[in-house]
Amino acid sequence: MASCVYITQPLAAVTDIKILLNSVKHVTEKDAVKPHTLQFLVPASKDDGVEYRLPSISEWFVSLCRFHRLMHNPRFTVLSHYDMAHIVQLGVAEKNKLAGGAYDASDEAVLEMMEKIGQLKLVPMTTEDDEESDVRVVMEYYKTFLTSSNHVDLFDVYAAVAREMVKESDLQKDLAATIVCCLGTPTSVLEKKMLQLLCPDGKSTCLQLCPDNTVGVSDDNFEGSESQSENQPSQDIHQPSQDIHQNVYTTAQAFIYKTILSYIHLLVNTRSELALSQIFNIPDRELSHAAFTAVKREAKKKNLPIYQTLTSFVMRLRLGGKGYAPDKSCTLLPHVKGFSLLMGIIQKLQGIVEEDLHIG
Repeated sequence: MASCVYITQPLAAVTDIKILLNSVKHVTEKDAVKPHTLQFLVPASKDDGVEYRLPSISEWFVSLCRFHRLMHNPRFTVLSHYDMAHIVQLGVAEKNKLAGGAYDASDEAVLEMMEKIGQLKLVPMTTEDDEESDVRVVMEYYKTFLTSSNHVDLFDVYAAVAREMVKESDLQKDLAATIVCCLGTPTSVLEKKMLQLLCPDGKSTCLQLCPDNTVGVSDDNFEGSESQSENQPSQDIHQPSQDIHQNVYTTAQAFIYKTILSYIHLLVNTRSELALSQIFNIPDRELSHAAFTAVKREAKKKNLPIYQTLTSFVMRLRLGGKGYAPDKSCTLLPHVKGFSLLMGIIQKLQGIVEEDLHIG
């Protein structure tokens, strides 16, 4: 385990970040095991850490997963809170449809289900628990979607690090030589559990920020803040932060940001249905909702990811000849132009990534 300290005040209260970081380093190095690494983190929030390029607690856990290859597929992508809500919404709508209702889901039902999924991922249900049958249906849909799209959520990241820490592994050795300093108290249940996972015996040292930006040891303890989490809004269990583009950008800028991010996302993980749906008709390729539905059904029929289905379809058309031409009844044929434009731009971007040594 790592040694863990935290400062109760947020970065907004700091006037000189360099003086603060040096003060923290001086305090923590007094009793530190040498050699060691000092890792500064911030609780995920609207702006803390962005200006100073400090990772959030959850971002650092993701980086640990990637560096130590803790996931079965190294090209996994992590769901944002917005994307998690989207998938849960689809799962709730599917549940309602199976129950004979409309394929729809209210915002209240989605938020409630996200809360339950977050709780169950932290404390899994037993096989004897039949009271949450609706949750089981949505949970199964959610897990299947993540697996097929090569996605993970932050609960999966937390669980992967926790499993690895009980082994004699490189991760355990690295953390043993690390002092984690969190500049601010985390508010989400998940980030609190992440910090507690790093703390030996669940204990940490609280540093008090002084007016001159120096720090001193406080009598407070991170364990004492756990009770506060019970009074947080329900979404705090799984929402350590909102998407940054929702906080600092206009609606138009946020849309552009998310679109660009989705293109990059797709280059890393071509199985991501969420990323593909976001850029499907941006810029305009005359690809309607009907076109997306058609390719999704085709992919399901062939038991292939949507991206691979599109790639196969477009390549067959480019090769030409009767042996490669799709059947005339193929529902994708009316959208040939749009599909060709879509795959063309993605392949160009893939070429840029492969050729540019500075990317990656």
